[in-house]
Amino acid sequence: MSVRLLCATMFGIVAAASAQAGTITVANGGTTATVTATSALGTPAPFTLVNFGNAGTNGFVSNAPVAFAGGVVSFTGGTTPRSGVYDGSVTNVAISPYTGTTLNNGNYLVAEPNGSVVVSYTTAQSAVNLLWGSLDAYDILNLQFLNGSTVIGNITLNGSQVGSAYGVVADGNPAAYVSITPGGSLSSFNTLIATASIAAFEFNIGSGGTSVPEPATLALLATGLVGLGLRRSRKI
Repeated sequence: MSVRLLCATMFGIVAAASAQAGTITVANGGTTATVTATSALGTPAPFTLVNFGNAGTNGFVSNAPVAFAGGVVSFTGGTTPRSGVYDGSVTNVAISPYTGTTLNNGNYLVAEPNGSVVVSYTTAQSAVNLLWGSLDAYDILNLQFLNGSTVIGNITLNGSQVGSAYGVVADGNPAAYVSITPGGSLSSFNTLIATASIAAFEFNIGSGGTSVPEPATLALLATGLVGLGLRRSRKI
């Protein structure tokens, strides 16, 4: 590949990625968090999503605790509709976060307004990676962070805030990859409790590690690769 073609390719990638990814800062009661989001429509996941299986039929699957490689997910809320593991979409109950994406359809997590999803990690975490489905302006998500049984803080987000990070309107259709990095005392936690205010919060969790790359990071990567191309051209 020529240096000119390499430069054009990399800057094209950066331009496309920058148009789809963005970062905002949210503050709740003195607690701040950096939220980076990018569209999940036709975009590969920037982190590994937990595989909760595939029930093969639409609807509620179970509210029994589910183990994954990084911990255990449990649920509260026993009335219908219940928080728990779901598959597919159910009218007036839940919309699969995989809708419209290139991801394989499968089971996902739902926090109904009358319950919650509790993610207990085996090791301390510094960020939360999510596939957030059906962004709604009116849907308010509360994330409560704990160390052991001690609550160390909360972050509240709505679909409009997440959508604004990468320039979309939260009208219930788009799905997004979202990384939430809380600051201060929340920078290390081992339990996350997700609750929804009005409508169901449909999501899947990333298994940890890499968060959604920010546009500045992508630009730095492109600069490095272009520099590598220039070095190679001088050696030829």
